[in-house]
Amino acid sequence: MASKGHPEAQHALPARTALFQQKDGKTYRIPALIYISDGQTFLAFAEERSTPRDSDAKVLWSPAQTLSSASLPDHRTMNPCPVYERKSKTIYLFFVCILGNTTEYHQIATGRNQARLCYVTSTDYGQNWSKLTDLTNSVIGDEIFNWATFAVGPGHGIQMKSGRLIIPAYVYYIHYRCFPFHFPLIVRPHALSFYSDDCGVTWQMGGKIPMKSCECEMAEIIDHADQSHLYCNARSTCGHRVEALSESSGAAFDSPHVAQKLVEPHRGCQGSVLSFPMPERSDEEEKSPNDCLTQSETKTWLLYSHPTNKKKRKDLGVYLNKSPLKTSGWGRPWIIHQGPSGYSDLTQCEERFACLMECGEKSEIEEIAFDLTLTMDKTQGSKSRPFPVTTLFKQERKESERVQVTYRIPALLYISENQTFLAFAEKRKTADDTDADVLVMRKGIWKDDGRESKTLFLFFITVPVGVSEHKQIHKNKNQARLCYITSKDTGKTWSAVTDLTADVIGEQEKDWATFAVGPGHGVQLKSGRLIIPAYVYPCRSHNCKATSCAFALYSDDKGSTWRLGKRMDGESNECQMAEIIDDKGTSKLYCNARSISGHRVEALSECNGESFDKPSSACKLTETGRGCQGSVLSFAPNQATEKTWLLYCHPTNPSKRACLGVYLNKSPWDASRWEDRKLIIYDGPSGYSDLAHCGDGKHFACLMECGEISEVEGIAFVLFKLSDVI
Repeated sequence: MASKGHPEAQHALPARTALFQQKDGKTYRIPALIYISDGQTFLAFAEERSTPRDSDAKVLWSPAQTLSSASLPDHRTMNPCPVYERKSKTIYLFFVCILGNTTEYHQIATGRNQARLCYVTSTDYGQNWSKLTDLTNSVIGDEIFNWATFAVGPGHGIQMKSGRLIIPAYVYYIHYRCFPFHFPLIVRPHALSFYSDDCGVTWQMGGKIPMKSCECEMAEIIDHADQSHLYCNARSTCGHRVEALSESSGAAFDSPHVAQKLVEPHRGCQGSVLSFPMPERSDEEEKSPNDCLTQSETKTWLLYSHPTNKKKRKDLGVYLNKSPLKTSGWGRPWIIHQGPSGYSDLTQCEERFACLMECGEKSEIEEIAFDLTLTMDKTQGSKSRPFPVTTLFKQERKESERVQVTYRIPALLYISENQTFLAFAEKRKTADDTDADVLVMRKGIWKDDGRESKTLFLFFITVPVGVSEHKQIHKNKNQARLCYITSKDTGKTWSAVTDLTADVIGEQEKDWATFAVGPGHGVQLKSGRLIIPAYVYPCRSHNCKATSCAFALYSDDKGSTWRLGKRMDGESNECQMAEIIDDKGTSKLYCNARSISGHRVEALSECNGESFDKPSSACKLTETGRGCQGSVLSFAPNQATEKTWLLYCHPTNPSKRACLGVYLNKSPWDASRWEDRKLIIYDGPSGYSDLAHCGDGKHFACLMECGEISEVEGIAFVLFKLSDVI
């Protein structure tokens, strides 16, 4: 990306600024330009290629981070349990380290604990981690001799409103031994907590839940008197979950009971629980005295995630409890993954909720996926539908070793201060517990995107090095991936890559030979919908000619989720789109696409890109040779009204890519109204381009490929005025 520029000076035409030029064997192609009016900032993008060929475009991926400091020699690291301390802005990542390949069963049978209570910390949101701290002797002390084994979580810890940090845990406690041989006779699991009241400097051990209970998570419930109750939800083998409350913030737990509405599969499974503030009441709800919001006796509600099938780990669901101090308050689950599913972890992100879950098609340990589509309206009943998820960790088969590297035991943390997700998991050499190896982490940025959030989306495709578009079309095998990154600071820094291919294209990908976005800018409609122009080459039979079709990708939730629009009828290729509005405020989405017919293809959509009307040939907009990408832009010339005009930029020479011109259409609903007069902004070799509006209806910019001998020599920037075009 080039440096930023400010449209303060009015350059005389045809003045231009070269931003990217061929140099040291590098070629820059496919320009994209965006103008951000809040900061009067242009952002110019281009592909850097080692040659002018498409197959040399590259984008680098960020790998998962191995937490090498979270380990002890000759021990395996298990059960990640992160918590964020707000005052010191420190992440504590708790875990246990188990000696060698000692199993949990062996420790229980022999009564000899081999686990260590450890943590590492990060003060830079997961970028770097401290050395390991072992708390076993200082916190558990001599009590460890009554413990056959123990572990934390797994899943997140919490910080209570008092500042107390809570780490959920469980212990297999030896109630009776056989003397004089000291073999354990009665060993039972009990949930408990470790806690700190001094920002994590020192830690203490809380009391055990007297009922049999195992892996657990905890949440703080606040009642209307502002009293705090620590809630524990624990795994059980009795067919239902175990719940308990602590009025002493984890020092002891009172009256544990079985949660009849929360079923366990055979032998149980870990589950996640999360408390969150009760939603604010609407005006209508304020007037309804019987509404559940009015009747709730707490200021916080609970969410709980767990497999819903009674027999096996399957169909992960999320339950809502609007009366968490009542044992019968749980509603029916919302199924977020239909199929094999196991451990999970919940967190809240603004008005949304995220879930990190083990899931797969044949087994629940195939992958660990991330879902950020849960909102309050989706937890209000027993429903199910396929949720778009992002796979963060996936089984990896090593053929040479005939083993399957497996990721298990997810833990998820959200830090609202910098809108960061941290997703943790165990990396195992096989699926077996004894083959647990290290902890891994992936970091993600929450994209609360749209006009209000002032977030920049940069969409692109990634293609394996050396794979051309022609090769994919010839073999009917797509190799492209649909990706984006985001920036919240006007392009200074960028998020990690998000790959949408599986979530958005899904099963349709097998019918695609290849596809691409744009190239050039996308748009946000006045309704808030985000539009990314794209095109696809559907797979074809052997004797059929390859034909491409334009379509739109769109999002109605500020970029959180994306959908595919229907393809345009007929032949169309690289495209851009613009919202056109008439004098009555009615809007349509306009598409202008590359074609091999000799003229551009135009189409209108009355449903904002979900589908397009029958396309037509723009007789006044000629194509060049085999066609060339062009740019289109809508703008309101009179700031007092919404009515828009269109600008279009493209080489004007019908025989070759030369003489880049700008066209004007004052009545864009009519394809024949493109004006004959056009502004030539570059009179030599020129190719792809992208237009941007400076926000005042008068000043515009163009980023264009151009040169003296060839159009791929460089990419230049030009400012011009509307009066130059009219």
